[in-house]
Amino acid sequence: MRRTAVVLAVAGLSAYAVPPVPMSPDNAEVAEEWSNPAVRAGEGERATVEVLEAPAAVSAHDPFHVKLRVTNRTDEALDGLAVLARRAAPVASLGEQRVAAVAGVGEYGVVGGRKDVDTRLLPGESTELEMDLGLDLAAVGTYPVALQLLDDASATLDTDRFHVAVRGVRDNVRAGGMTALYPISAPVDIVPGETGEAPENPPLVLASETLAGELAPDGRLSRLVDEYLDAAAASQVGYATCVALDPALVDTVDRMAGGYTVDDERPTVVEEPKRLRDSWGGARDTHGEPGAGADDAKVWLDKVRRIAATGCTVALPWANADLGAVARTGDPWLMREAVERGPFVLERVLGTAGTLNTVVPGTGYVEAGTAPALGWADHLRSTIMDEGMQGAWERAHAADEDTPEGAGTSESALDRAELADLAGAAAPAPTHPVQVLAAGEPHSFGWLAPGVMQVGYQDSLATILAATGQAPETTGTSNTDLRFDYSEDSKAARDVSAAAAVRLAAQSAWAPADAPETEAEPEPEPAPVFVAPPATWDADTAAVVLGAVADLLASGASRAVSLGD
Repeated sequence: MRRTAVVLAVAGLSAYAVPPVPMSPDNAEVAEEWSNPAVRAGEGERATVEVLEAPAAVSAHDPFHVKLRVTNRTDEALDGLAVLARRAAPVASLGEQRVAAVAGVGEYGVVGGRKDVDTRLLPGESTELEMDLGLDLAAVGTYPVALQLLDDASATLDTDRFHVAVRGVRDNVRAGGMTALYPISAPVDIVPGETGEAPENPPLVLASETLAGELAPDGRLSRLVDEYLDAAAASQVGYATCVALDPALVDTVDRMAGGYTVDDERPTVVEEPKRLRDSWGGARDTHGEPGAGADDAKVWLDKVRRIAATGCTVALPWANADLGAVARTGDPWLMREAVERGPFVLERVLGTAGTLNTVVPGTGYVEAGTAPALGWADHLRSTIMDEGMQGAWERAHAADEDTPEGAGTSESALDRAELADLAGAAAPAPTHPVQVLAAGEPHSFGWLAPGVMQVGYQDSLATILAATGQAPETTGTSNTDLRFDYSEDSKAARDVSAAAAVRLAAQSAWAPADAPETEAEPEPEPAPVFVAPPATWDADTAAVVLGAVADLLASGASRAVSLGD
């Protein structure tokens, strides 16, 4: 690939102004912030090509076989279509991998034969075909591949892009470190109006059986846990990975195991008086239907307890909340719910709190002004395990009322008329440092606020991982010029690219094995690779990414490093 030309072309694109308030990506004012209109313009409008199956990695000179789907998106029949395989030179960095995904198709050379689509496609119709790409990849590395869909005049209709990795370890290199998070989270649709913890939780009412479906044996959450248990049976994988658990999910599943109701509204706490004659001959009113997922909830929790008992766990923010948005409410109690309560819920349900004083922001970064509020994650100082959130609130509320200037001033963020002040959510300076994982400069350390330290990891790797799955995400730390609608590439293609990115990151952490002993100032060790997938990834993506991690560790291409280290 002509890398210089591609980089200059991307760098020359105009910068976009950032609006003063958050807006939907669908809003015309910010649409170009989230999808660069200059990237792959016109692709997929008339017809699409999608990878359905492809190997996540190959050995040198292995054949590369893919299964494809071609779809007619127009309102007229299409015939004479063909698919052409193209490949570019291996990329040297994760940044170059992202550039290759937006490069013009002419930056890729033709490497395989032309595969004709023999079927005449009617409007909306699809056909599947298989193809040997003839890549003949000889050297260890990561190669950009583009499958180009052509019409009967050889004009480009669409491309599906991915990166394929060639396994192996180059001579005279020493493996670098690798650590991987394995997030498990899901939305929880508890019907609004539930009262707090005191004196005990009210009956659980869910709006649907969506969560039960994810806990079923073939559901996403169940498969995520099974995939991890299988992979972590290898000691190196278990040592190098840490399961990041959503405490709101764990708490809800624990309650589901004791039985729950599915309804679209919550029954009133106080029943209105009923005249005796109104009850004659009538059955007692019922609300909703009994939930069907209690048994699956018990099975899933038992598996998660096995993970917690034998390996590393860490609590995600409560319900994987956007910590910047929570801090902007100015309410310390919402912030404490988000970052303080989680480990103690894990300890109550799973038997261990996991890694303490650690924050894993779902956005991958810490907004300006938010850092002081993250001091509430000083779990070693917290009293939540002893008195619960309710007890802590009552004690603080009583202390406020005991002081003349503070009497009656305890208000929630919802009750205040004035705009929230970020400083209102700030915590006292932690007595034990709080570490916040955030995308940025790999393995960098810096104090964001007194007692709150940021630990950096590769933002390019996190961006590529976030683009996986059925609903790919655009990270806030990514280069706006390289953003596009990632779903233009098939899910299988993006999963394969994610695995290739993990392998490429591992290669970037290799160090020379025969460095001279006489050097006065030897080269510093490359930063360990930190794999941080999105919290809502699916089991198929997890299998591909964790498979890459396992293969790198087993082959000696990477060295297992624990999250604590």
